[in-house]
Amino acid sequence: MSPTPPRDSLVFDAARCCTYVRHARDVAARLDIGDLVVAELADIGERLAALHLVALVAAGWCANPKCGADLTDPAESPSGARDCRACRVGWSLIEEAGRLRAIARPWAANQDRV
Repeated sequence: MSPTPPRDSLVFDAARCCTYVRHARDVAARLDIGDLVVAELADIGERLAALHLVALVAAGWCANPKCGADLTDPAESPSGARDCRACRVGWSLIEEAGRLRAIARPWAANQDRV
């Protein structure tokens, strides 16, 4: 078995972190630790979920939860998006408020698919 490329490791690590933080948030809520702790863990979970989307797109995989197909090379797209031919969605990595975000842009003929 070949070693896992580092970009794939980031995708898997981000997914594991999301699951762990969700579990920690649920435990904190059950133990009635306090609303601020639960809210902070929920915020961390949302940020990790956004990072997971970025990692998927950067690794060349569609971030649509119902897809996961390979994305095209952004250099081949006039818009610079990484396109998914399976679900017909273009993915762009955009800096927003000092954070990198993965933004889905459905192809014109498929506005109802995402």
